[in-house]
Amino acid sequence: MIYRYASDMILLENCPPVEIIPCDREAYRFVHPEIADDRNFKCAAKLNPSRKLKSDQRCSGLALSLFVSQEKAVK
Repeated sequence: MIYRYASDMILLENCPPVEIIPCDREAYRFVHPEIADDRNFKCAAKLNPSRKLKSDQRCSGLALSLFVSQEKAVK
């Protein structure tokens, strides 16, 4: 699998973790009103590069936040 931020991920140990596998499922995400807004497709680490992430959060900072249901996203 080719990751969008592969050049950043390679600098981190175990990123993505070996237990992570691709899956085909419906998921929910908060987005900006205009779907073409580039921010809808960027991870937290790229949206806010000065954000301080702990070393064990740096890999997940390169991922998009997704939820398994609309209810869980709202919660």
